[in-house]
Amino acid sequence: MNKRFKPQDGQLIYIVDSDLSISEFMYDEIDEMHQAFVNYGNCFESHQDAWNVAEQIRVRIDLQRLADIANDTDFGTFGCDPTVWDTFNNHYYIYWDCVNECLDVLLEWDQRADLIYFPSVEAAQDAIKQLGAERIAQYYLGVDPDELAPKEGDADA
Repeated sequence: MNKRFKPQDGQLIYIVDSDLSISEFMYDEIDEMHQAFVNYGNCFESHQDAWNVAEQIRVRIDLQRLADIANDTDFGTFGCDPTVWDTFNNHYYIYWDCVNECLDVLLEWDQRADLIYFPSVEAAQDAIKQLGAERIAQYYLGVDPDELAPKEGDADA
């Protein structure tokens, strides 16, 4: 887990705005809003750090939107509510396969709050195609970008 950035008075800081744009300020330690940025983890030392967090939010929103569309389509087609956890509905999520160093899709039997679920393998794979495997791996699953680079001896290298 990354340690929170704590700026010095007068230091340039970056924040993620509500529209996911990046703003910069000179940190004022007596400004309550600036203190709130630090306390809530929305205070970054570089524009890139702030942009990375904004991209994490964007990817999660985009994945959830695609999952919602797929779940709504399944509901309309089959008449079962795919958001219900029972023996009639399957729930798939995207994960990082550490052995094969790639994204994969897995069936989940127990609901976890931190995952975005799709009604089928195909819906999850379609989301990967639409958003990009590297983008999902890096910004949704937190995979180090160095792990995404082709390895020496790989066909793509």
